[in-house]
Amino acid sequence: MSKERTTQKQKITSTAAFTAFEVSGEMDVHIQKASPKRTWMDQTRDRFAYRCLPMVIANQMGWWIPNQVDFNAKWNGGPNPDDVTITMPKGKTAFGKLLAEDVVVSNFGEGVITFSIPYLFRTPEGTNLWVRGPANFPRDGIQALEGIVETDWSHSTFTMNWKFTRPNHLVRFRPGEPICQIVPIQRHFAEQMEPIPFGKANIVRPGKEVTIISYSRTVLHCLEAAATLAAQGVDAEVIDLRTIRPLDMETIFKSIRKTNRIVTVEEAWPVCSIGSEICAQAAIQAFDYLDAPPAKVSGADVPMPYAANLEKLALPTAAQVVAAAKGVLYA
Repeated sequence: MSKERTTQKQKITSTAAFTAFEVSGEMDVHIQKASPKRTWMDQTRDRFAYRCLPMVIANQMGWWIPNQVDFNAKWNGGPNPDDVTITMPKGKTAFGKLLAEDVVVSNFGEGVITFSIPYLFRTPEGTNLWVRGPANFPRDGIQALEGIVETDWSHSTFTMNWKFTRPNHLVRFRPGEPICQIVPIQRHFAEQMEPIPFGKANIVRPGKEVTIISYSRTVLHCLEAAATLAAQGVDAEVIDLRTIRPLDMETIFKSIRKTNRIVTVEEAWPVCSIGSEICAQAAIQAFDYLDAPPAKVSGADVPMPYAANLEKLALPTAAQVVAAAKGVLYA
């Protein structure tokens, strides 16, 4: 009978769990949380590599499946499965009674070795497992391959493949070393996302009555203001410019033709600002569509104060955005 091991992220929700059923009774090392540490990162001067937060996050994302036996592998460069030789040092195993052939074989050819994964995984509906090699864990002469496994319905386990990157190089896998890193991901999540063209603004909140245009942190104030306006019966559209050069005036003009009113919001000074340019372009190229003069909300026309309380007073607020939107609506 298989054993059952459940791994759970307690801080997310009590239901955010997946189950790993052990299908081999010979294992002495088990699935484990991926470690943020890497030997090569430890050896960098002053452990400098750990200052790269994205790498550290990738290191510890998901779980590791460790290797069960001590073995050597070598590829002679040929296309056939038997062009890879797998041997165990001194004919000994590392853990239990497992032999190398119980854990790793050469089936594909072209220098690929295949590990048996001793678990049958079951994830929540709509959740796949991204199966890959351990992140930022390079090995000389061999590279982990990656795959996506639909573990919410699959009735069988999967395998983990590594491919030699150069022939006639001896590679050793030691017991306990990670051979696989699994990361739960939502199915179709990546397919639902699209790359953003550089210079393209984003309509973060569609609306029909007034266009509020901003960028950077003040977009949050605009969204807060739009929510306040919605509670008062005003349907505001919020545009996040994302880039200011190039400036996506086409998206702005399209919104103006729909709402006939615009408000620009930014933390910059009011003179010669991005908002000034947008208002000027709107007046020049979309004048016939405007039912009210463009309005600007900006930082105060003073040097930025050092004191936090005065700095707060010098920057735009959601209340100012609401007032400006009502102004162009003559409300």
